[in-house]
Amino acid sequence: MKTITLTSKSKINNQVDLRNLSKIESSNNLKTIKNITILFDNREKRLHELFDIKIDQNKSSQFELILEGLNSNCNFLGWKWKHGLLKVKSNVGIFLGAKMLNGRIIVYGSVSNNCGAGMSNGTIIIKSNAKDFVCSNLPGQRSGMSGGVVIIKGNVGNYLGCRMRKGLIFVGGKTGKYCANNMIAGTIISKKGVGDFIGLGMKRGTIITNKKLPLTSGFVESGGDVVNYLKLLDKFF
Repeated sequence: MKTITLTSKSKINNQVDLRNLSKIESSNNLKTIKNITILFDNREKRLHELFDIKIDQNKSSQFELILEGLNSNCNFLGWKWKHGLLKVKSNVGIFLGAKMLNGRIIVYGSVSNNCGAGMSNGTIIIKSNAKDFVCSNLPGQRSGMSGGVVIIKGNVGNYLGCRMRKGLIFVGGKTGKYCANNMIAGTIISKKGVGDFIGLGMKRGTIITNKKLPLTSGFVESGGDVVNYLKLLDKFF
């Protein structure tokens, strides 16, 4: 299968909208990829103006798109991603994997706000930290993540799983305030604890953490010792 590598020609100092990169497919030739349009500082640019493009064959059975030289100014990467592997060898900006449909996204760095917002399937793996509103609803929409798996090795900010409907979120570090705010269903695992105001407005779902939580009338405690269970999860996450 084909591997396409995009490397930034210089440091990206302005906001760039990369959602159109999800249009890249293994059948595309170099000319087609070069002429994909992206928004750079609210101006339309051709992909080849900002990125060097390399096409190789790999031994994998799946298509791979690799991004190098990105930073927190690079937004909407993996928008409606639905096939193959998207690999990011840096930090990345807001709305990574938003409305994701299938496939895998791996980030070897940190992500900004709204990672996995509105996703319905697929897997996102973040090797470092994530900021606020992971797997939440998109602006103007009522429901957040409705399926899939998100694994974050480091810490997460506030409003994790806000309005989440279905799926699994695993956090290897700590989680901030307002976790599971208005959560409808799904499972959140936070290995090193969560901040204040957890589960406000939560309807259904499961929260697993090693921190003792103050239970309100809307919660049922299903187990008191999860240390061994969390250690077991290390083998999978």
